[in-house]
Amino acid sequence: MREDLLGEPRLVAAALVGLVMLAGGIAVESAALGTVGIIGAALVTASLVLPIVTKLTVGTVAFERAPTSRDDALAALADEVGPTLHDVARWLSAADDDSVARWVRQALAVAYRDCGLVPRDQRDHHALCVLVRLVRGKTGMAQITRGPDRHPASGAIRPEDLGGIPFDDRAAFVLRRMVLLDDLTGARVLHITPEAFAARAEQAATRLAERGVEPA
Repeated sequence: MREDLLGEPRLVAAALVGLVMLAGGIAVESAALGTVGIIGAALVTASLVLPIVTKLTVGTVAFERAPTSRDDALAALADEVGPTLHDVARWLSAADDDSVARWVRQALAVAYRDCGLVPRDQRDHHALCVLVRLVRGKTGMAQITRGPDRHPASGAIRPEDLGGIPFDDRAAFVLRRMVLLDDLTGARVLHITPEAFAARAEQAATRLAERGVEPA
């Protein structure tokens, strides 16, 4: 509730106005200002409970929050983190577009389910964590099949070039080099220490260099 309240400016404004009106109604003994105090109390109450309920009536004053459908909420989450999740899934798996899209949809659904348990400023990282675990479960902890040989003039690094690198090393490399997460944030996504995250990313980069692939 605290996250929803602080993340909604209109509710914060209503609570502040309500507190001022309530204080004024209590401080001054007047019938008119007493009514103002009652309205202020209603505003404070509404700002606190509207993150939980969609409609509240206090006396003759009604407050209503437009309900957000699951599809709308998922669409908003997809707009926010969907492109990043798609890129991470592709780099981690080198899978076809259908598989990548399916994993992203599943990760978004789980991340949406967990929204009430995850602080607002960490929801994108939580979605990344869900996706990494999902792709790991689908592709296996360690793919030992080496990716196709690169042609010297083939250009930038490709997802296929990460084939044969243990999954956890590959995940750290992708989060650090492709998503540009620092070691502390990347470690939180993978639930390891920053030192272990940095070591895994460097191990992946070393293996790529040994193959003649220049990391991004």
